[in-house]
Amino acid sequence: MKKSNIFLFIAICLAICLPIPGRFGYGIIVALSMNFYMLLICLVGKLIDKIKLTSLRPVCILFTLVCSAVLLRQLVIIFSPIIALSLGLLLYFPILGVLMICDCLEKDEFSLKKSLSTNMIMSGKISIFILIFFLVRDIAGYGTITIPIPSGLFKIYLPQILNFSPSVFFATISGGLVLAGIFLALMTLVHRKCNIISRSSELQEELTNAD
Repeated sequence: MKKSNIFLFIAICLAICLPIPGRFGYGIIVALSMNFYMLLICLVGKLIDKIKLTSLRPVCILFTLVCSAVLLRQLVIIFSPIIALSLGLLLYFPILGVLMICDCLEKDEFSLKKSLSTNMIMSGKISIFILIFFLVRDIAGYGTITIPIPSGLFKIYLPQILNFSPSVFFATISGGLVLAGIFLALMTLVHRKCNIISRSSELQEELTNAD
């Protein structure tokens, strides 16, 4: 992972993950919302370029995001009014992640296939990060795993293992910030280890070819 991508994960974590209650069920909705917005923006962006409305691209993209956010909120209300009420305006926060990931306000020179693959892969990676982050907060903060259902959140209570008991601290924003720091530190460490392994293998190949 490039350093810029690490900073991107930090920014998205601070902007999206921390303000939203640390329930895995909410993380599922956030991840699905982000991928929905990303897919829609990629398609609309290519449509704008095709009909040659490049000068109006920022206005059209922002208008599309607003309309899709309202539509998605109505779908969440239909699915579960309780979840929609609990999240409130936080349902719009995934838009920030899309704007951070995708340079959608500028003309895209790539093909639709290339644009979709690049942006959706990045969105998928961040969605996995979001799901893992919310899952850990749910387990560490509440001792449960939650799943969104029409009546709210279905809670699966986990048995205590090795006298582990959840701490409400991890369910708070401060606890989420601590977990985010741990996650990002682990990601950076794994990335450095992978770089060392790849460089050592490349060095061995160079030495073998030299011989």
